[in-house]
Amino acid sequence: MASLNFIQKTLEGDGSASLEQEDKYLKELEEENGRLRELAANVVLNFKCIKQSWPLLAEHGLPMNSQTPVPSLDLRKRIMGVAADNDIEGNHFLSKGLSDLGVIKTIYETYAGRGKFEEACVLDWGVGCGRMIRHLPTSVHQKAFGADVDPKGINWCREKMGFGRYEILKPSTKMEILDDSFDLIYSHSVLTHLGEEEQFFWLQELNRVSRGVMILSVHGLYSAACIAGWAQIPNVLADWFKSGFKDSQIPNSDINDVVSEGYYRDVAHTPQYIYDNWSRYLHVVDIIPGGFGILHDAIICRPLRTP
Repeated sequence: MASLNFIQKTLEGDGSASLEQEDKYLKELEEENGRLRELAANVVLNFKCIKQSWPLLAEHGLPMNSQTPVPSLDLRKRIMGVAADNDIEGNHFLSKGLSDLGVIKTIYETYAGRGKFEEACVLDWGVGCGRMIRHLPTSVHQKAFGADVDPKGINWCREKMGFGRYEILKPSTKMEILDDSFDLIYSHSVLTHLGEEEQFFWLQELNRVSRGVMILSVHGLYSAACIAGWAQIPNVLADWFKSGFKDSQIPNSDINDVVSEGYYRDVAHTPQYIYDNWSRYLHVVDIIPGGFGILHDAIICRPLRTP
């Protein structure tokens, strides 16, 4: 750097810098400042381009639905687990639901086209008590559909949501939905809790009813490193990297009263596993690490029959 060179020469001399040296330094400094300004302008321009195209940096613009009642703490614990105990008033339930739906919107419009979210026919697969679906824009209310194995969550949505249709699902049982029904299918924190064969069944079902884009969340590499105790054991971690799918066999008891014990548990995927195995059932378009934050990757898919 010119400034360091000038200072070094000054200190090595008799304590004074000649006017010629100073003029040369100022000229070099101005040239450097010019290059830095150009670099900064390029960085800003590139960031603006990224913000327009990369889904997680775009402003989703969705308003929060605070008019629909907040479900009871017991209902929220069925989808949030013990984390709901730290959210007595439901503020995090509302804000995180909006944030996650915002991610869905920006990802969907990146792959389907700007403005398409407001006219999509939508399936919230694993809707629970409506954490995300409640924030859908009114333009899609008549085309919104929610499905879940938990009848308590579905019944609450039917009674309180004021829009949409809701179906109670049964494990390993086809949905009562026609083929090619939905432009957008999204799911958050469902495939993070199902065994391998059960996942394969539901991937086939989602492929059947989709006619557009599917956005599904999984626990990936970073998530496992942050929250999974088994990921701290070298040989277990090595086995996961080799197989690509980790079934912790640790039961998740949030909805044990409606599914058999052990049906709902904690699992994790590597990206290569998803490309190698999910691709038998649907077309894996992209994987966004930490798409929903550090705990959930976002997997973008299309039905296999789509060119």
